[in-house]
Amino acid sequence: MKKKNLAILLLLPYIISLLGVITVNVTFKTFANDISHIEWEYSDIEVFKIGDGGTRYRLTAQGVNTYNHPLAEGNELVWSVENQDGTSEPYARIEEENGTYYLVPLAEGWVTLTCSNAKGNISRHTTAILYFNSVVALKTTVQSSQNNVDPKVYFGEYDLSNGQKVPATIGLEIICVPESLKNELKITSKTENVAVDIPNSRVQILGGGEASFTIEGGMAEENSLTSFTYSFTVVDEGVNVYTYDDLLNCTNRSATGEIVVLRKSFESLQNAYRYSGGKLQLSGGQPVKKANNVENFGTYDPDRDRYGFAEEVYRFETTYNQSYIRQWNEFAKANPDYKEISNVVNAGLHVQKDFYGNGFTINMHNLTFPYSVIDAVDSVTGDTVSVPYLRNDNLFRGPLPFYTLGDPNGMPLVTAYGQDNIGM
Repeated sequence: MKKKNLAILLLLPYIISLLGVITVNVTFKTFANDISHIEWEYSDIEVFKIGDGGTRYRLTAQGVNTYNHPLAEGNELVWSVENQDGTSEPYARIEEENGTYYLVPLAEGWVTLTCSNAKGNISRHTTAILYFNSVVALKTTVQSSQNNVDPKVYFGEYDLSNGQKVPATIGLEIICVPESLKNELKITSKTENVAVDIPNSRVQILGGGEASFTIEGGMAEENSLTSFTYSFTVVDEGVNVYTYDDLLNCTNRSATGEIVVLRKSFESLQNAYRYSGGKLQLSGGQPVKKANNVENFGTYDPDRDRYGFAEEVYRFETTYNQSYIRQWNEFAKANPDYKEISNVVNAGLHVQKDFYGNGFTINMHNLTFPYSVIDAVDSVTGDTVSVPYLRNDNLFRGPLPFYTLGDPNGMPLVTAYGQDNIGM
């Protein structure tokens, strides 16, 4: 190491000590943040009947402040509606009264209904079909993410069954108003790479490429929307990922990797499961999921409050300069009073091929955030705040040392860090 660099390292502890007083005071301060996501009860397709005299429908949603920090300005929820075919004459409008929003259908057609925070960086949307007399529509059994940017919907050519690839199947939920239309449903057109089974409400994928099919219910009458076309893209050799095991089998557990097509979000415990009174809701000993398109990121044992990441992460030798680590470990082997340090980096996911997100989320909070908290007193305000700290089973404990003055496992004078653990 050059003398100039060594001199800078020696000066660093004194600079840090001068900043220390300020750092201690600010560490426990909380800052205004945004909502993490929006929760609502709307599925991918919603149908609304157009009534007389300005019939309107109340819209409800809730912004989630995951960590209960003060919210920044612009996080109140607002609603908007837009025609899907690009025509200028609106099919519906939004009305607001004292902070409550309503959808007012005006004409027959398809619209995108969006709820977002006022600043517009968090949103969620669904398709609303406005009809007069009758309507036929369908949606997938497992909901979409409802916040994808790409209008295309992607499915993989395969599902995983017991870790093995099998031709993919898509579960459907068919909507008919009136209900009697279900007895008259038929397929009027489809592409060759899908087989549609109406009685069992499912689609079998036969090959990659653009796919679509059209269903109709009875004779088309005036003021009716009884024909529905569902279009999507099948990714060649892609694998649909519905569970955390699927995700690992396509990444960390695979020697060559698979093309991943996400069909669910993988979230933190708080975002994936329901809580009551601050406690995880259990059913049959298992946590209760918030929605059918969300899974927990990680294998969690609620009885032991433990994750299985130690057996799940991808580990590899650091690609950064590890000369110091090697030298230290040689020294530690010759001096039993000192411990060796690892040169291994953890990665949450080892992605080796293409990755289709479909607007879903991978939230590695469970893997990277300290598992325990202690109560501490803010030295400025006197308020009691919860401060997270690392538990022994936390794998993500910071970057590897690139150079250290002193014992890297004790209280070193100064440490310059190298490569850190990685999410993907």
